[in-house]
Amino acid sequence: MDKNLFRIFTGVGVTLASIVGGVASADDDNNLDTIVITAQKMQEGSIGGWIVVPLPELPRTVTIVDEDTIAKQFVDSTKDILKNVPGVQIMPDNNLAGYQTPIIRGLQVNQYFEGQYSAGVITSIPEAIGSAEVLQGYNSLQIAVDTGGGSVNYFLKRPTAESFVQTDLRVTSWGGYKAIIDADQRWDTGPTDGVRFIGVLDRNQSFVRDSARNDGDAGSLIVRYSGLAGVTIDADFSYWNIKNEPTNQYISFTNAPNVASLPNFDPRVNLTQPWSEHAERDGHQIDVKLSRDITENWRALVAVAYDRTSYVNDGCTVSNPNFQTGEAGYSCTDSSFGPLWDKQDRIDLSGHFNIGSITNNVAMGWRQSGQFWHSLDPSVNFSTAAPYDTQNIYDPRTYPVPASGAVTPASYFYSSFWDRLTYLQDKIGLTPHWDLWAGVGYVEDIGDYGSPTYGHVTLPLTHAVTPTGAIVFKETDALNWYVSYAEGVSRNSIVTPGPNVANPGQGIPSLHSKAYEAGVKWTIASRLQLDAAVFHQTQPYTINQQITANPYTYAVEPEGLNTFEGINVDFHGKVIRDLTVQGGFTWLDPKQTDTQDPTLKGKYTPGVSRKSATLNATYDVAAVGGLSVDGGIYYQGSMPLTPENTYDLDGFTRVDLGATYQTIWHDEKVRFRLLIENALDSRFYYGFSNGLQVAAPRTFLGSVSVRW
Repeated sequence: MDKNLFRIFTGVGVTLASIVGGVASADDDNNLDTIVITAQKMQEGSIGGWIVVPLPELPRTVTIVDEDTIAKQFVDSTKDILKNVPGVQIMPDNNLAGYQTPIIRGLQVNQYFEGQYSAGVITSIPEAIGSAEVLQGYNSLQIAVDTGGGSVNYFLKRPTAESFVQTDLRVTSWGGYKAIIDADQRWDTGPTDGVRFIGVLDRNQSFVRDSARNDGDAGSLIVRYSGLAGVTIDADFSYWNIKNEPTNQYISFTNAPNVASLPNFDPRVNLTQPWSEHAERDGHQIDVKLSRDITENWRALVAVAYDRTSYVNDGCTVSNPNFQTGEAGYSCTDSSFGPLWDKQDRIDLSGHFNIGSITNNVAMGWRQSGQFWHSLDPSVNFSTAAPYDTQNIYDPRTYPVPASGAVTPASYFYSSFWDRLTYLQDKIGLTPHWDLWAGVGYVEDIGDYGSPTYGHVTLPLTHAVTPTGAIVFKETDALNWYVSYAEGVSRNSIVTPGPNVANPGQGIPSLHSKAYEAGVKWTIASRLQLDAAVFHQTQPYTINQQITANPYTYAVEPEGLNTFEGINVDFHGKVIRDLTVQGGFTWLDPKQTDTQDPTLKGKYTPGVSRKSATLNATYDVAAVGGLSVDGGIYYQGSMPLTPENTYDLDGFTRVDLGATYQTIWHDEKVRFRLLIENALDSRFYYGFSNGLQVAAPRTFLGSVSVRW
């Protein structure tokens, strides 16, 4: 075990020990006020189970990120929202600026907006996100097709029980600013009826030297009305236009780096060209939900959602660098993606009934999620000839604007799919101490793709049954034990024809990924929630199996398998009245089990850290009313960068420090916030399969918000 990891685990252990000791001492202190942690519950439309239950009773590993936690993060992307969740690794997109993909338990995960598969609001207006649920493990029972290591579901800020207008001005040490307005007007028709508007004006400056200033405008209009015959109407409309967002400065390679240890790379080096940075996202999203209590015990919900986004991906990327000389391959392109549409319809019915002494909490429903995109514009590659095809990552060269490039005509390629799910889930209270969870989903998927050039391909209809189940033993009101099983299913596919393919046109059936989990959830003295779980997950996939050597032919078969098993621990709550903690750690054993290349069998999955830990603490300074200080420690262990495991990227430890001061000025609430990200100015890399990204240097962020 390396020293950094030892320090983190020791710190976590000492913290937990102090928590238990502090709680016990607090119980004996008659002068200490009673502290009770917030009873977190899953929301309607959540991904961990449609049944709305307290989190300690859910037989899965789920972390809820609430609005208070998000407010401290100076959110610019989903990466900021998730940074305190143990076991989450973030991968930046190599092409789409600003898009971040979480990795959980070794696999990329899907992100959802209130149950809808969408990259709109969560990517382009993260400031409007009020909370998030992070589920670890597969979940096709709720989200149909699912082959990721987990799911993240984001919830919009909604109207509240009070009217207010809040302005927030944010600045960073690199220049620029971001202005946010949050206006909430309450109506008398219901306790949280009203209209809320969140607007964002982003003119921030990146830490990357000589990059263009952001030029982003976005807003969300959210309405809730419950005065129509008992029906609650939730509707929202969001719009965004984001320009000049800096690329992720992603460095890719096909072979292992040619140095034993990566050099101390300057994170502010700009690897792009001034004439190439025109990344842009433009889109909108509309959502409407109707819900009503049918009887005292039953509730129905109907929802429709739609979003549309277009991307311009102009920019330059480097590949296969020589880390001794800095010379690398270079590609500057002018391209676009989309428009892309996401659509969803959903009907849910939930409630409870008794059969004798047995209680049944039931959720059932149907949902349909669809996505369609096509590419209508040509792309231009400016790096087909010298000098535009090479770059130096240590001393970048600035090139003149190219007169022309290699144009790839628009192919009018399109792709579409519809996922349909019918599900039933029952939480059966057998006795006061035993719950049985049983559920089944029926998944259908249809899809097609093609273009006038390549022709039209219709995918075979997917039919898949996905079961799930769990047993929960509630030893006491504060201590629950559970075992659970869940599945994730893939879409049916067709083997694409090719000159060496022996089985063109053969159908590949839906593949079932499986997750087994056993855990414990312990609420300590109503002040601290401590959860621990062990898990084992499998993920099948297709591989190319050789048929003949001369001539070489192969068949595409579903014979590949990866396995992921490990331990995760997370906690949140109060150590003492003025000290709040959140954190945890994950140990993961990600293995390539059945592989196309027999030499890879038993190797670790590339781009996945096997050890990670987080610890975040906030202390309210009693001597100075309204002042709190906070800090976070984020550890990620080493990882192989190639499937052959020939190169390990070193791990890192990042430290963030912050402070918040809240006061009343002329009868208005004023909040000052300071955050120092990477406070120790550590130099390190975020690693991924055959790629890496240089971490940002020390950054100071400050904000002033006024609410009236």
